[in-house]
Amino acid sequence: MQRLIEGYQAGATVYELGAQFGIARQTVGKILKRQGVKMRRQGLAPEEVDEAVRLYEAGWSLARIGERMGVNPTTVLNRLRERGVRMRDTHGRAKTPVKRSTVRNKTPEAHGGVLRTQKAPSPHTESPGVEQLS
Repeated sequence: MQRLIEGYQAGATVYELGAQFGIARQTVGKILKRQGVKMRRQGLAPEEVDEAVRLYEAGWSLARIGERMGVNPTTVLNRLRERGVRMRDTHGRAKTPVKRSTVRNKTPEAHGGVLRTQKAPSPHTESPGVEQLS
């Protein structure tokens, strides 16, 4: 535990320490807090979010921005979304919004098919009444 504290105080991130000691970054943070170690930062400051927006719009990936700023790429993603930045797919193309109502709750009837079941004895069991699809 002392090596973990010393590593953090020497400038290592919770991500780096987690990888070094084979534990989750959240566990590193909990240990440090329990030991009374003052945490350096929590997330991104507004100026850092401004910089992240600029870098993302210049073509940088979320992973690269996160690495540069010492935070998880998901943190970068969340802050960019809060700012209304339009996200790209993995190929750099702008994502188009998907209408969820056209994707959800599709039933066979919605496609013109009918799902029917009928009772029939199963050749593999002695109990009659196993449902089979026709």
